[in-house]
Amino acid sequence: MKKTLTAILLASLILLACAACGGAGEETEISANSSQASVPPVSTELVFVHAGTRVVMGGNPEPVLAALGKPLNSYESISCAVDARDTTYRYQGFELTVTYPSLGEPYVMGVHITDDTTAATPEGLYIGSPGEDIQRLYGPVTEDSGFYYCSKGLTRLGLHVGSDGAVDQIFYEYLFLDA
Repeated sequence: MKKTLTAILLASLILLACAACGGAGEETEISANSSQASVPPVSTELVFVHAGTRVVMGGNPEPVLAALGKPLNSYESISCAVDARDTTYRYQGFELTVTYPSLGEPYVMGVHITDDTTAATPEGLYIGSPGEDIQRLYGPVTEDSGFYYCSKGLTRLGLHVGSDGAVDQIFYEYLFLDA
């Protein structure tokens, strides 16, 4: 129960970035090292992609924010995990949460896809997708009270299937506390 509540709270705080479905052009990886690479059709990583910008959990937020442009709005809160403040930037279809520690460099904490208008995972999962698509796209996943999780490295993709059998939540989170 505590895990489920924590996941729901974290999901609500984490802003998911929108992924443009099938846009032409080169995709830019934005991470701590700001390297560039193309995204394969089925990713071997758990990253969020929006309009060609790859958002790597735990990565440097500055080039991501610059590439995404002005958000619709933003708000700050005290981090419940570390001595820091979190800023959530809301874009069309997703939210991006950045943690600004008291000591150290800021990092991307998470992304929460909020609707199906402009956002999907690079693998093609979107709000409203059939729940059966989860295992087809991500292979074996861990299930806990209607939430499905797939982890790679220090990134976890969380998905929730509603009573109608459709995906109703998608969020990426940085698992820095699990390291």
